[in-house]
Amino acid sequence: MVEKEKRDEEETKKITISVKGIRDDVYRNVSELAKHTGKTIGEITNDAYRTFLGTVEGVRNISQSFIEGAKGALPRYIDNFKKLEITADDLKDLGQKVAFRNIDELIFRNITDEEFSKYVAFIDGVKILRIPKTVKKTTVIKISTFVDEIVQE
Repeated sequence: MVEKEKRDEEETKKITISVKGIRDDVYRNVSELAKHTGKTIGEITNDAYRTFLGTVEGVRNISQSFIEGAKGALPRYIDNFKKLEITADDLKDLGQKVAFRNIDELIFRNITDEEFSKYVAFIDGVKILRIPKTVKKTTVIKISTFVDEIVQE
């Protein structure tokens, strides 16, 4: 138990540090805060540093999460085909939302309305779009632009 107390004492050992460049008004505010809370200026400063470091780390984690989320939200583009046939398994293999554009004939086979909604981000510039009866036309229309013809088979 004595060793633990020594270790704790060493970890909390305080040193004197001089910080240059602190504005007078900031120092006065910290000093007043210390008086009102019954803490020392050093304790207030330590709390401020801990809070600042926690905030910086929190922002860094949020930023990284945001970037990763944004990357996952961007669709993969599949474009410039004369004729392309796609199944639900094909879309699952791609593992992310897909955008189809500039395709003369785009054919969806063996796919449900739910799978279509989950994996297809949008369809643009398709002359003939063939969908199975398991996919609602309204589901397709909501995400389509410049489609000449939709055929439900």
